[in-house]
Amino acid sequence: MSTCTSLIQIFRPILLLWTFHAKETVFAKGLTFFLLWILAEGVRPVGAQVAPKMTYQAVVRTASGALVSQSTVGLRLSIVRDSVNGTVVYQEVFQPAPSTNTHGLLTVDLGGGQAVIGSMVGVDWGTASHFVRTEVDLSGGTNYSLLGTTPMLSVPYALVADKVRYLDRGNALGNTPYWNGSVWVSGSRNLYHDGTNVGIGSVAPANTKLYVFGDSVAMSAYSTRKNAAFLQNNSDSYATLYAENFGNAPAAIFTADSFANSTLYAYAPYSNAILGYSTGTYATIAATNPNGPAGYLYGNSLYSTLLCGNDSGTAIHVVGGRPNLAAAYFQPSTGANGWYNASSAVNLGNLSVGGTLSKAAGTFRIDHPVDPDNKFLVHSFVESPDMMNLYNGNVLTDATGMATVELPSYFCAENKDFRYQLTPIGGEGFSRVRVVTKISDNRFVIQSDPPRIEVSWQVTGIRNDRYAQAHPIDPEPIKAAHEKGRYLHPELYGQPVNQGLLYMAPPAQSPAPSMDKTLTRHE
Repeated sequence: MSTCTSLIQIFRPILLLWTFHAKETVFAKGLTFFLLWILAEGVRPVGAQVAPKMTYQAVVRTASGALVSQSTVGLRLSIVRDSVNGTVVYQEVFQPAPSTNTHGLLTVDLGGGQAVIGSMVGVDWGTASHFVRTEVDLSGGTNYSLLGTTPMLSVPYALVADKVRYLDRGNALGNTPYWNGSVWVSGSRNLYHDGTNVGIGSVAPANTKLYVFGDSVAMSAYSTRKNAAFLQNNSDSYATLYAENFGNAPAAIFTADSFANSTLYAYAPYSNAILGYSTGTYATIAATNPNGPAGYLYGNSLYSTLLCGNDSGTAIHVVGGRPNLAAAYFQPSTGANGWYNASSAVNLGNLSVGGTLSKAAGTFRIDHPVDPDNKFLVHSFVESPDMMNLYNGNVLTDATGMATVELPSYFCAENKDFRYQLTPIGGEGFSRVRVVTKISDNRFVIQSDPPRIEVSWQVTGIRNDRYAQAHPIDPEPIKAAHEKGRYLHPELYGQPVNQGLLYMAPPAQSPAPSMDKTLTRHE
């Protein structure tokens, strides 16, 4: 499609006028030929097929000014580029020859004759000046005489249209020119479209439908009523949203001003809703909230709500910021009675706690050694108001009834306030045993009567290491002001669950995006 045709399509409400200088020319046969031609292409909707034609009109008079009415006139029109004597880029003749009407008016379509040289579509109107050369034969034949060559001048609306003449051209694959306020600029990748992918600020990489690149905010979405952005992906291999930052700032930040909705809502019926991966020294996922839960995870399947792994360091690192409050709180569902799946709040292999572990009860739980297919074996922890260590063993007394009990090499460094228990095993009648020498240098001495018997011994000590000294256990601490009237287990005292010290209210109802209450998988 020619540039002129493009202009007609773009400026469809406007009648573009291109006109010759009106002037009289006297022919050798004594006729005066008055020329006026108008670009009066019909207005058509954008996208319609518009014929590349322009209406050409001429009034034919005799030398005395009389109209040449209802006469046949041979006509040849040429479009010349650059100058009056420039290159002919298009030429046409009209067969049969056109006729004047009763008013001496000759009307034809420039571009509607039989092309002799080039085509109207091939004329590049935007690269040079153009002229129309008019040749006629007043006898109606093909013995044409030159009438004149006249420049094509644009009227004001056409001058405005000239500003968009580069809309259909760029200088590279996918390049789309843009308007800088004065002229159309090509050679920029502010907007790039290769027929498949779109890039803003850069060429769109392969397999990327929309790629946005910039030194400031690359993309911003805001909505006061609906979802600002909605992303959906049916791929089994690729992420719906992939964020990457090669600098020192977060790859993605999500904020919400609403009290009723989530900052980040992730839903995946077939795969991970959120998958984080990091190769650096920082957290894969970091969340902070000064007024409520920084993160809330809820699972409704037989699989883990939160699954973390780390090949080289800590998988989960939780730091508490307020005294007397838990850094992390995990709660199983009501009535949970198994270790796997829905049975516990946390399913761990090895657990290391750097501070003090507080609990309502403690057990070990293993597959039953006698009936592992059908039972567990559960033992409770031994509890004490002190930070107590316990050591025990058996020893044989010698012929004098004496025996030295060797303790671990760290015993005296770790413990204080020792307690002893001795129990004789076997022998005839009743036996007596006693501690002869108290613990010193990680050993103590006992004596039995009679000699040569087996004695079972048990020693306890109170921890005396630096951590225990810095963090002694208070068996009856007073509740803090914000804890008074609340309970670790409110249900045991007939109180509602929200009176629990560890109670964390579920987030306000945060439905799936309203446009997709029931998500479907599109194949």
